[in-house]
Amino acid sequence: MTHGAASPTAFMPRRLRVVVIGAGISGIQIAHDITSRMRNIDLKIYDKNEGPGGTWFENRYPGTSSWLTTFKHETTQEETIVEADVFVYAVGRLNNYKLPDFNGRGGFRGDICHTACWPKGLVVSGKRVAVLGNGSSGMQCVGALQYEAAELINFCRSQTWAGPGLFDENKRFTEEEKLEFANNPDLYHKYRTQLERQIASAFRVLWKNTPAHHEMRARVESYYDHKIQDPNLRRMLQPDFAPACRRWTIGDSYIEAMQQPHVHLVQDHVASLTENGVRTCSGEEYDCDLVVCATGFEPYASRFPVIGRDGISLNDCWGPQGDCESYMASMVAGFPNFFAFHPPHCPVNGSVIPGIERTSDYIIRILTRLQTDCLRSVSVKPEAQHQFVRWAQSRMAHMSWSDPCSSWYKNKEGRVVVPWPGTNHHYYAATEIVRWEDFDLRFEDPTQKYASFGNGVTEDGFAPEFIPWVLTPQGQQRGNFANRRGFESRQVLVDLPILYDR
Repeated sequence: MTHGAASPTAFMPRRLRVVVIGAGISGIQIAHDITSRMRNIDLKIYDKNEGPGGTWFENRYPGTSSWLTTFKHETTQEETIVEADVFVYAVGRLNNYKLPDFNGRGGFRGDICHTACWPKGLVVSGKRVAVLGNGSSGMQCVGALQYEAAELINFCRSQTWAGPGLFDENKRFTEEEKLEFANNPDLYHKYRTQLERQIASAFRVLWKNTPAHHEMRARVESYYDHKIQDPNLRRMLQPDFAPACRRWTIGDSYIEAMQQPHVHLVQDHVASLTENGVRTCSGEEYDCDLVVCATGFEPYASRFPVIGRDGISLNDCWGPQGDCESYMASMVAGFPNFFAFHPPHCPVNGSVIPGIERTSDYIIRILTRLQTDCLRSVSVKPEAQHQFVRWAQSRMAHMSWSDPCSSWYKNKEGRVVVPWPGTNHHYYAATEIVRWEDFDLRFEDPTQKYASFGNGVTEDGFAPEFIPWVLTPQGQQRGNFANRRGFESRQVLVDLPILYDR
């Protein structure tokens, strides 16, 4: 649009190409925020699951402020190369499940599956089932299979807490209640707020040696005393570490299953498979028809290579031998224009949705400046990331996760690397501002740092609808000028289609 003799060129959003890997909750959230709060975006989302396309194969950062992403079709093996300005890693931290490499697997006559990849049509009824693991998945699996299996054996190496629900009820809403919520937004908002406060209050138990921490332990110990009549079984199930050291699992159905005559608990590790079942490390053999591996995931092992600046691999940073560093649960030093959901030190306790929403909001604010300030790339300074991680690690000794338990919150050296050491509200507060001093900003023209200022005319033109220095009759501004420019924007600007390329 031309306004008199001068066409606006100041702070104009350039075309930005964004590739998102993963169409789960995180991918959906960033897609929603990009399409509702930004414009002039070329957005492509790739996912490995169902559809006519395929899966990702390899990602490399060539050093030219853009990402080259190579996708390979699972069936045809045809490769597609996509170039993008921004790469968003939204595959989730619990994506790469672990199926143990059993000795003798080829000779086992039964079926083997993982809880993360349950076969369609798998028949359990009447079978002898071995469940490996007593984490969240293992407990839920045992609790459900107790009603179908003829015999059920749960193999686990150590105890874990399986306690009552942290809230009063697992409520099922009637159609009348749903309709009332739909017709009365204030009532629904009040209920949501009450529920969120109840969830937030549970964070108290995460701090060690506090009244809430001790009260929680007393509560679950009383629950075990009340629910488990056999003292030997109670000894086998009740751990010594803090209840919140491992991810909390509602264990009513698991505790019930452990006391059924056809369900058995074996505190030993499965070393190999035999023709008819499993053999443990102690040499005992157990016959079974189905082996269910509830053995968890490799939280930070990427299923495909992601190569950053100077040849740095994401797996080198996050893998078993890496230092598991990230910045503000959204970025990684050495990977310009790269953003990630649920990297090390991220808000995972309670509901993960608020943390995902906040991470997406934080990413959008950085992307908006990348788009409107004539920047080629944005990356975190290594020293800023190190200082952030130093703070996070300084808090871990005060948290329940640091107790001596085996948990996917920890790496193989026992260092707590997964959770954000604070409440969800704390993560919101920590990301309220973008600490631009922590970033390496590279401009399209290094000699023209203020090129985005353009010719002195913004796209609002000479007679803008919004006048920032004119107050409303109530004495307030109609919004914030910086927000309207997009740097801390929450505005809905325009809807763009999301391209789901598979």
